[in-house]
Amino acid sequence: MADGVFLHKLISLLNGELMNRGIRTIFAGDIFRSQLEVRWALFFKALDIDYVYEKEAYPLLSGWYLPDFWLPKLNVFVEVKPWIGGVIDSARYNELAQTTGFPLLCVQGRPEKGQYTVDVYGPVRSFRFKNAYFGEAERSNKSLILVKEEERLCWEVRKGAPVSSLTRNPVRKNSEWMHLASLAARCDFSK
Repeated sequence: MADGVFLHKLISLLNGELMNRGIRTIFAGDIFRSQLEVRWALFFKALDIDYVYEKEAYPLLSGWYLPDFWLPKLNVFVEVKPWIGGVIDSARYNELAQTTGFPLLCVQGRPEKGQYTVDVYGPVRSFRFKNAYFGEAERSNKSLILVKEEERLCWEVRKGAPVSSLTRNPVRKNSEWMHLASLAARCDFSK
């Protein structure tokens, strides 16, 4: 009997079933594959950013691909990965961006200050904006930007903004808007 259980777990592992340890969670009518995805949905909702969870799968040369989120007002895809154990498929992210003409933001970690990074994969293959985080533009209330701190570069995440248009806009320090969004994403799923 123990050998049968071991064999079943080994087959599951080989099929990739144990690699995704996400806990399926229902939120706002969607069945999310992980609680981390729900946290990002709460973060987007708190920022008043509309999202569509797993909108559609795209036929790519490398095979079908289903991004986690589509942000329709911003025209960007979002892929959510944990800090540890998340497989980053840069080639596929670039392929999706090139095929559709829309950038993909790969967020790694929890939506709390200092707990995540964002990598941008743009329609132009050579474009990379790695290890960034979300912030609020100092000059404009509730204007979402991606900030690359070490270079003080920003990209305003808005519909029609070319991914390659990086600026040196100041970031609002201690943004209440961003703080409230992070708080909203701190659900206690144990209840």
